[in-house]
Amino acid sequence: MVGGFVNTNMLQEDHPAVDGKMPIWCVAFNHVHPQYSNIFASVGSNQVSVYECQPGRGIVPLQVYHDEQDDEEFYTCQWTVCEATGAPLLLLGGRGAPVRGEQRGGKLRVLNCNSQRLEWTGIGHGDSINSISVHTEKASLVVTASKDQSLRLWNIRTHVCVLILFGDGSHTSEVLSVDFHMGGQQIVSGSMDGTVKIWSLAEKQREVAHSFHHDEATALTAYPTSHLVMPSFSSDQIHGGLFVDCVRWLGDLVLSKSTDNRILLWRPTGGQFNGRRNSGHQLLQEFVMESAGWWWIRFGIDQRCTTLACGSTNGRIFVWDPHQATKEAHTVLVRGPGRHLAVRHTAISADGSMLLGCHEDGTIWRYDLPDANAQVKQLQSSGGQAEDYLVDETGAIVLG
Repeated sequence: MVGGFVNTNMLQEDHPAVDGKMPIWCVAFNHVHPQYSNIFASVGSNQVSVYECQPGRGIVPLQVYHDEQDDEEFYTCQWTVCEATGAPLLLLGGRGAPVRGEQRGGKLRVLNCNSQRLEWTGIGHGDSINSISVHTEKASLVVTASKDQSLRLWNIRTHVCVLILFGDGSHTSEVLSVDFHMGGQQIVSGSMDGTVKIWSLAEKQREVAHSFHHDEATALTAYPTSHLVMPSFSSDQIHGGLFVDCVRWLGDLVLSKSTDNRILLWRPTGGQFNGRRNSGHQLLQEFVMESAGWWWIRFGIDQRCTTLACGSTNGRIFVWDPHQATKEAHTVLVRGPGRHLAVRHTAISADGSMLLGCHEDGTIWRYDLPDANAQVKQLQSSGGQAEDYLVDETGAIVLG
């Protein structure tokens, strides 16, 4: 059920204004640790904020961090967990402001929110980091997507770059979005070059396993980073060559969004990509929006894949039940009069009961289902796992 969301709270962050705007680029609930499932983070300018959503309507600020470089700008954040201590770790990526004459380059920051200390900084990208995704089973494995046209797989436990995904078959422009498959063996990426690519890690498992045994304190040489140059799937036909600014796995299906006011659900088909022809795909469903023709307007989906939400350039949020084969949104959330700036990102709590939208005016809006307990019971009774998706003979999406 997605039709019952109501606005329950709003907060205003204080960021340096640029052209009258103070965009918050990303907002992320903690989906990794059940104890912190009501905690979310936001990033905008050189500021990182951590909040708690209290029962009912409260939003309590817990922590605020500022980068020492005023011209740093964080674009993305994601949660993981320290496998040794259980501490919540917040991963940050952004512009990568140069320090003391260094060249600009995107840095992966690992922030321990228990100790409130920066644990590690991954350096290697030649430009901004636009997107971060965490391995579903190995919380230390993190993939980043960059403006430098590459993706990098990191092991944040041993502080190494395991793989660089770049080469003959890679993206030819800024990589905007990345997501790990639930099985942990595939990565999907979307780019300004108009392509969606899928990368298989099956043949790199030895390198991944080796990364967990590296000890930077005793190693005599630098870690031998490996390369993956050819994706297993690549196509620029899914969105007609337009920017692809958001991609997510839905079981073995893919959700992707471009600047054409649509989110598409599709299935990769065909064999291994040979570097020349587009890979095949089967379009299963489209979710239609209005006034969402800009890039960097990113959708969110909950862990059980029962609620899909995406913002727009005029402040509205469109909400769908992805189990229903209907194009139109089930709900359109509208802010108050005079509040029409773009919603850059949406996030949904793990149980699907809370929805957040972050806006270009520096505000974050909270929406709740009126009866969260009823929503949880409904989710438990329906199952709603991504792998339960089937497509009937008419092309409609049904639960298995």
